[in-house]
Amino acid sequence: MAQHSFPRDSATRPAAGRARLAIVTAEPRPGVLAPLLKRLRRARPWLAERTVVLDAAAEADLADVRLVLFVLPPALEARDPAAWAGARRIALKADTHWIPVLNRPGGARTTRRLGGGGPDSREGHPPGSLFARLHHRKRAFVLNGEVMNGELLLSASGVFTPSASIFAGRIGKRRLRREARAADQAYFDAAPEATPALAQAARGHGLDFASVEFCMTPQGQARPTRIEPIGELGGTLALAARRRGVKARIERLLDRYAEALEAVFLAELEAGVPGRSAA
Repeated sequence: MAQHSFPRDSATRPAAGRARLAIVTAEPRPGVLAPLLKRLRRARPWLAERTVVLDAAAEADLADVRLVLFVLPPALEARDPAAWAGARRIALKADTHWIPVLNRPGGARTTRRLGGGGPDSREGHPPGSLFARLHHRKRAFVLNGEVMNGELLLSASGVFTPSASIFAGRIGKRRLRREARAADQAYFDAAPEATPALAQAARGHGLDFASVEFCMTPQGQARPTRIEPIGELGGTLALAARRRGVKARIERLLDRYAEALEAVFLAELEAGVPGRSAA
């Protein structure tokens, strides 16, 4: 993450007039938005004070805005076409006034499932091992080019939904679930894999902040199978939450999300381009 010389406490905020960060959302608000705003208020109060939340369906006032981030609910185009159209108008208005846009609407209208299920992830692993017995994918979070490991997706059937997960209820034997939790924790604690490939995949779908599910090919390359904006903090991530330490994972995600967002905003303040705000 880029380092900046600006102080980060609320008493000595960066001086850049009334420069603001605009977060555009719509109802129902994605589950990540409220905790992200709370994290900004707690850890980066100077940025929280400069943040304004805009309704995608309303006329947007972009006066003094230096950066726009879209945090939209899934399938908004189908669920609320008016809000979707409004989000697109806000993005175009930002473009007109040279305001950078993150997670541009149109690049990620819905969850992207890519190229089928990919290769059988069990192949090539030692017989009897966890990864030879269970289908598996990896989930990582892309945060403006940085990558953070999220969780292992493990399934006996090859279907990667919460109900089919090895962590759901009593699916699988106790020993297998214990082994699966250990592998899941090891992945979360490990260094991120294939950072350039995952960041490029997210960027190719118009996303700066994204959740990417992927498998590794026998050649050691990351193959994304699902790309979507970071939205709900539930699904498979919420399964066996206490034993998997999910609360700590979400805390880390929110910290990294806030840090990455702050870095982009600070870079815009450093750029100091005049006349970039819009009424």
